[in-house]
Amino acid sequence: MNLREIDRLVGKEFFGVQELTVEEAVEKFKEKCCRTFTVDGCIVDRYTKLKFDKQEYDRLFSHGYHISNWVKWLKENSVVVTEYPRYSSDIGYAWQVVDKVAQTHGLYQLIQVADFWIAEIQTADKAYFAEARTAPLAICLAALKAVGVEVEVTEQ
Repeated sequence: MNLREIDRLVGKEFFGVQELTVEEAVEKFKEKCCRTFTVDGCIVDRYTKLKFDKQEYDRLFSHGYHISNWVKWLKENSVVVTEYPRYSSDIGYAWQVVDKVAQTHGLYQLIQVADFWIAEIQTADKAYFAEARTAPLAICLAALKAVGVEVEVTEQ
């Protein structure tokens, strides 16, 4: 499995990110955010909870919902439609994995031995170890093991 596939697995299996196509994400966004007509002829946007008269609503949203609203909704609902962060190759993203390990699984340890790294995640009942040439990859492999996913790495 290459590093990008590992990043995807970390996002899905460890962080619980939903994976949708762009079309599915747009439909979910529309379901959540579409307009509701009120008795007085106004429109209430279910996402922003703002009330508009029809002309104002059409002026603001005639070209679709503002992308900032869409991006906010996607983030709030943990939906990814493009690429996952490079958890397995960027130490900054790998520390996000470590932070979640500390919150949800318990203790972690990272050790450099010669030319490779060993990551350990200690849960209440078991310890999970992984080794790799880089610290971010070792962290990701141990995190995946902690959620029951074993992978064979084809590139490092």
